[in-house]
Amino acid sequence: MTSGPLPHHLAIHNTTATDGGQSFAGINLGTINYASSEITSSEQFGIEAAMIYKLTENKELNDLLQKTLPVSADAPFSTRKREHAPTCLPGTRTSLLHDIYNWVEGDSPQSIFWLNGLAGTGKSTIAQTVAATYFAKNTLGASFFFSRGGGDVGHAEKFITTVAFQLANIIPGLKPKICDAIFKRSDIATQSLRDQWQDLVLGPLSNLDGNVPQSRYAVVVDALDECEDENDIQIILQLLAEVRSLNIVQLRVLLTSRPEIPIRYGFNQIHKDEHQDFVLHAIERSVVDGDISIFLRDKLRLIQQRCHFQADWPDESAVTSLVRSSDGLFIWAATACRFIEQGDQLADDRLLLLLRESNGTIEPARQLDEIYTTVLTNSVRGEYDEEETRQLRDLFRQFVGPIVLSLEPLSVSTLVKILGKDVESCFRTLSNLHSVLNVPKTESGTVWLLHPSFRDFILDEKRCSNPQFYVNEKSVHREMYMNCLRVMSQFLQRDICNLQRPGAEISELSRTEVDRHIQPHVQYACRFWVYHYKRSDKGINDYENVEKFLRIYFLHWLEVLALLGYASDAAAMVNMLDSGLLLEEPLHKPITLRRKLKSILTFGVTKVERNPEDSEEAAQLSLQRLVYDAVRFALTFRPVLEVAPLQVYSAGLIFSPNTSIIKRNFSDDIPPGVEYIFGVSENWSPRLQTLRGHRQWVDALAFSPDSKTLASGGREGTVIICDIQSRKPQHTLKGPMLEIHAVAFSPDSKTLASATIGTINLWDAMSGKLQQTIKRYSYCRTALAFSPDSERLASAADDWTKADKYYVKLWDVKCSTLQQTLKGHSDSVKAIAFSPDGQSLASASLDGAIKLWNIGLGKPQQTPEGHSKLIGAIAFSLDGQTLASASMDGVIKLWNIRLGKPQQTLKVDIGRNDMTSTLAFSPDSKMIASVGGEGPRGRIFNLWHARSGKLMRGLNPGSTTKAIAFSPDSQTLATAGQSRTITLWDAGGKPQEKPKGHLKQVEAVAFSPDSKTLASAGVDGTVNLWDARSGKFCLTLKTTCGVLKSLSFTDDGSSLLINQNQFHQELLSLGRLSGQAPSCPSSPQTIVVEESWVLQNGERLLLLPSEYRPDSVAIHGSMVGFGYWSGRVLIMKFTNTVGTIIIRGRCCRAQWSCDLMQAESLLTKLEGISFQL
Repeated sequence: MTSGPLPHHLAIHNTTATDGGQSFAGINLGTINYASSEITSSEQFGIEAAMIYKLTENKELNDLLQKTLPVSADAPFSTRKREHAPTCLPGTRTSLLHDIYNWVEGDSPQSIFWLNGLAGTGKSTIAQTVAATYFAKNTLGASFFFSRGGGDVGHAEKFITTVAFQLANIIPGLKPKICDAIFKRSDIATQSLRDQWQDLVLGPLSNLDGNVPQSRYAVVVDALDECEDENDIQIILQLLAEVRSLNIVQLRVLLTSRPEIPIRYGFNQIHKDEHQDFVLHAIERSVVDGDISIFLRDKLRLIQQRCHFQADWPDESAVTSLVRSSDGLFIWAATACRFIEQGDQLADDRLLLLLRESNGTIEPARQLDEIYTTVLTNSVRGEYDEEETRQLRDLFRQFVGPIVLSLEPLSVSTLVKILGKDVESCFRTLSNLHSVLNVPKTESGTVWLLHPSFRDFILDEKRCSNPQFYVNEKSVHREMYMNCLRVMSQFLQRDICNLQRPGAEISELSRTEVDRHIQPHVQYACRFWVYHYKRSDKGINDYENVEKFLRIYFLHWLEVLALLGYASDAAAMVNMLDSGLLLEEPLHKPITLRRKLKSILTFGVTKVERNPEDSEEAAQLSLQRLVYDAVRFALTFRPVLEVAPLQVYSAGLIFSPNTSIIKRNFSDDIPPGVEYIFGVSENWSPRLQTLRGHRQWVDALAFSPDSKTLASGGREGTVIICDIQSRKPQHTLKGPMLEIHAVAFSPDSKTLASATIGTINLWDAMSGKLQQTIKRYSYCRTALAFSPDSERLASAADDWTKADKYYVKLWDVKCSTLQQTLKGHSDSVKAIAFSPDGQSLASASLDGAIKLWNIGLGKPQQTPEGHSKLIGAIAFSLDGQTLASASMDGVIKLWNIRLGKPQQTLKVDIGRNDMTSTLAFSPDSKMIASVGGEGPRGRIFNLWHARSGKLMRGLNPGSTTKAIAFSPDSQTLATAGQSRTITLWDAGGKPQEKPKGHLKQVEAVAFSPDSKTLASAGVDGTVNLWDARSGKFCLTLKTTCGVLKSLSFTDDGSSLLINQNQFHQELLSLGRLSGQAPSCPSSPQTIVVEESWVLQNGERLLLLPSEYRPDSVAIHGSMVGFGYWSGRVLIMKFTNTVGTIIIRGRCCRAQWSCDLMQAESLLTKLEGISFQL
């Protein structure tokens, strides 16, 4: 097509088009060539239709990106918050900017330009300038300006998704590629940073075709040191270095930061050829002074015009003195100008004050401290007596402390509501602090730090020389968490958004509606009170404050977090409380538990009363027990909360175990729609959580020794490193597409080894980067082990090309060289383990032998004998005194290492000769976990008491288990296998209760006609009868049908019909055992079980947690019976009718168990009442 004039009718649907270009909603869509004006009407229609289609498609892609990619609104350089961020003045930083522009646009092989400098040297101003320059050229790919305490820009949670979103809207053809990735993996925004980077940035950019008009884009990342997680900082550096591999479209990354240790360490892990470094504070001093002089003259000229000073104000000597005082720090010059400007008509006096205090002989950081001290001292200068001065400085700490330490920027209105102060006092306190804070003109405006160096200054007692301005970090955090508790206690309530229906799903509620009901200060309090609590000084009163809050408002708090979209954070936050308590000083003294907390209506009014004998240890222990229960509650019902927040009061309380503290404490909050329920567990299930991510079986597990991560290896060839506290994937490591046989962390937690056939990969555990690969060393089967000093790695190997083909190899971890080969086994080595002192190595083989090797000599020093069959697993105790070995005959032996003799023998019921394949000692050496034997649904694992040899508990994960690992604190057990998931178990909880009646799966359940009896049929060929009104087990009936598939009562209730309409069916006469009444009409059926919901009269009433979703269901009127694969039977009775009574315009809920005729009869006796059903 030839280029021609643009027909006027092509400017349609908010689209503007010009010859050669098109834009939509400010986003460039590429180039379009238009035909000449001599086109037919059908061609015109075709062009218009094509454009409409393209616009519609683009809008759909935009909608998809906006819905699936969480974006930080304050991150880009052009955001509203950065509207007044300075750029370099003309004539300043010319040489440096020239170098940066040449690097972006030239042929340098280095993809990262690291601009590092001390605080206040002007890094952000340069970053802002570069971003604005390339934005004007339409070649700014993305920008992200970090800021500690700035909410989403204070951490890396939205870093990748924000960058991907910006790239999608600037690089032609990239948006569909990113959307394709989202279609393939809809949960990508919740995955690890590495997975996000690969799927949303690197992968789509690599898959672009070669027709992209612009081949190079700048990416600006400012103040990476302000990212709160040091691990994330290093991961981001590793990911950004990977842009060097891009060919079609190249990215140039300008990165600024202070030269902090995590960033220096991160760059040390990147090859020096991949980044260019520039030290900002190393620029020749005369050049920097010249730039600062230009800056000062420009700012002082504006002040002179505003204050109507003489044209020669200030004189040249004053400018020279200020330049000397700045000592190369632009932030000093900027703060000085703001301080002078704030003086208004007293600006000249403030200039003279700075000149008098100038001292060019002290170091730059101290110069910055001096000007901050001057600013603060002048903020409270005036004619005040001693008491008034103290009050002013108290107000300063009360307002400025929270501004400095809040986790996200707060508006003045939100700040004062959190602190319980008035707006006027806030503005009066901040009015003289414009030099260091952005102080808005209205209470709806946000207040924030102008530079992070002020935070460093005011929180450092050594730097803040005037103690009256020093902010004690722990004290402020304590005041903040106490204020958060006060706010929540005032505003939290059940059904805070007035949803009214227990089955209301969160998807039905808009965010605008949520924000209308939950004000910003309440949102902040709910999200961050635990953060402030963790960082405060804690004593007995604080333990009691937290316990009181949890006992009164815990469920309301969970409801709000769910409504805000942070249900997943609830468990992590409560877990932070739990971990904090566990880290406190151990409780050695025998104590008397505190009496139960009395009901308190208003949190902030009534103090907790304590018995004189109550101690801090008692308060802490009491809180520990409550927090443990709250952790289990939040973990168990998180999926329920994410769907329907009000189900926290229904499903959460109904299905909590009967011994739950939360259930007992909030029993009055259980909705009256459920009359009774029988069959709920007495204790929390030992199953804590299920982690997903692998596509095939998981054969290997390992906790990091520092307790921070869990690594798992799958048969699809990936290793996933999961953060233990957040339970979210941190890295997905991909090597050869071969199944992972083994994973192992080095004892220092820095290195992770993974083994496949023919390859061992060594990964940086923190960044996820592949460090080294050991190839073609023979075949590693299922065993890897690091030496205690992390310097050696042992691997089990088979080499079919040699006569001695079964051996253990020892490798030098640093240089990946083979150090030693241990030979002596006659079959494949199944397991290996170092002794804690690193001097010995144990190996177990399919030949039935255990060998203890002296590593120095390279020879076996002992060969303990005692197993009659193949050995599948071995494990050392942490103290090095005991070795456990397991064989195919179901025998586990505990060996005394020093004597080489067995000291304990454990017997596993292995059923179908399935060997015990995995063993693990708990790090405290008190427990042994073994995998082997058969349960109803796969292999079981057992927990044994290591000293006595007694079986503590047996657990059935529901599928074949291939790997098992203890957490370093011995409290959590991880299992994985055929299910492709990792399950976390409570290793120290109470034994799992056995279901009453059936030992295996329940296939069918049925109610008797009079609803008094429930019958359940199991796969074991038994029928159990239950009292439906008490939930008590009555008796077991034997059948001749074998497996039972169906079950029903006869109309008169005297008999049970088994397997109706099948080849083997049977009629069981109940006779007098049943006690059935004559047949009677069944009541109207108001209950329906639909997937995961129980519906009553068509309304969602109860969301069934995954553990309580049944395999078989029976419904009779308002009664429901559930049967489960575990053998459990659950009986529930719902109230027959739920209606709404409206009396004089007021609405209240009412439940009753009468039929409709009785209800109408009742209503006729009441005047002015209308009934709605």
